[in-house]
Amino acid sequence: ATRLVDRKEFKRAIKVYRTAQEVFKTDQLFVSNITADIPHVYMQAGEYQKAIAEWLTLIEKNPAQSSAFKRLLIRYNDPLLYDDSVAEVEFKLAEMLTDNPAYDTFFQLQIWLLLENKLYRRAFAAAREYERATSNYNYSLYNVGRNLVENNEFELAMEAFEYYKESSFVEIKWSSYEQQANAYMRWAKFKNDNSLDFHQETDSLYQEASVLLDAIIAYGGNYSRIHNAYLLRAEIALDNLFDLEAAKRATDSLKNLTNLTDSPEANYLDGRIALAEKQYAPARIALTRANKKANVGELAEKTRYFLALTDFYAGDFEFAKIQLKSLGRQNTSYYANDALELRLWLQEGLNADTTGSSLTDFAAIHFKLKTGEEQAAISELEQLINSESQSPFKDDAYLILSNFPKLENTVFYTNLTGYISENPVLPHKEQFLWIRAKLADLINTRCVDTSCFPNDEIITNYESLILEYPQGFYAPYARKRLNELPKSENS
Repeated sequence: ATRLVDRKEFKRAIKVYRTAQEVFKTDQLFVSNITADIPHVYMQAGEYQKAIAEWLTLIEKNPAQSSAFKRLLIRYNDPLLYDDSVAEVEFKLAEMLTDNPAYDTFFQLQIWLLLENKLYRRAFAAAREYERATSNYNYSLYNVGRNLVENNEFELAMEAFEYYKESSFVEIKWSSYEQQANAYMRWAKFKNDNSLDFHQETDSLYQEASVLLDAIIAYGGNYSRIHNAYLLRAEIALDNLFDLEAAKRATDSLKNLTNLTDSPEANYLDGRIALAEKQYAPARIALTRANKKANVGELAEKTRYFLALTDFYAGDFEFAKIQLKSLGRQNTSYYANDALELRLWLQEGLNADTTGSSLTDFAAIHFKLKTGEEQAAISELEQLINSESQSPFKDDAYLILSNFPKLENTVFYTNLTGYISENPVLPHKEQFLWIRAKLADLINTRCVDTSCFPNDEIITNYESLILEYPQGFYAPYARKRLNELPKSENS
């Protein structure tokens, strides 16, 4: 059979394997694991469906092989193989009853395949159907909802968690509230991080999260994770409202819960509050204690980021770089983008000026931004972009300023357009082009006749972005906005 495969006589090789199975009276010969001969011969022959059928038969007999099958698909990285696998698994599930012992294995495989292929709505629909088909909760839709949040599919995630909000089971009900609140917060941050907020939607999203968290605090006294509601409430106070007193009240409420006085969550919030008050030594102590207690997971990642930020504000830039090294491979944390941004600032600042003076100035501005001193920060950032002297942070200043509604005016638009023209090789050029297009678009939504941009200019801005970055992050958003805009009279 091996020689036949070498000669690419795949059908004859399969026939030899089948004959051997008959002679030895076992259909497990040559198909006993994912790397077995028969499915791989089918793959070499281009008969994907037959190969997949062999693998799925093996998984049905031995569910542990499902993980190996996933690794195999990742290694092949073939879109056709993924598509055929999705279809074959769906056929398999259609033939099974939900109480079949193998059903859950194939369902989990189906969801994994759909998410890998970014078929998020199909994953949602499949999970909802499975949840409805069982008499008790199997949490399929809940788990898909969490995956959808990780993939920034927030609206679908909200629908997923909504399914559980009317549950008579306390844990399930309040957990769905918590997950929705977390999703609203991530949604707001995603919009803010990527300059996608058109009409101050982030404030509304944080408000929605606050309403859900307040409901848990008011009525979910028996909820086992109520401490998380206080934690998220404090984070909103620190990150969005810049209300230190509200953060302290939420922290005190968390500490008053049984056995949580010295918890990682309490220490984390103590550290953040100390940082906001410029008490760097106490902040380091509390955040280090929180990091050790949390050990691994999202809270450990958060504490590591804020330890780096503490060193950044304190001017200990080398220590900040060390803190960030452990976050190098983490990209799903709530503050993952912030950590990446901080790493780049440290690199740019120290490369441009080994004394760190420009980095010190920028750190001071950033501290003001994060502690509610908005006007002072804006003023200093405007000085930075208007200065004749070179600064490694001019790009960052423009990007930060673009998020403030009060700068949605023609003066800032003109300065930004000029900066893009003078610097054709910008590190964040795609984002700059998006901000330029979005800024003109926003100005036109509330301008008065003579101060409006021609519609053609707004359309041209979006089209320029798409032409230069047709597969870029912002291309789908630009296309969507173009479809919403009134068409040019000349088009």
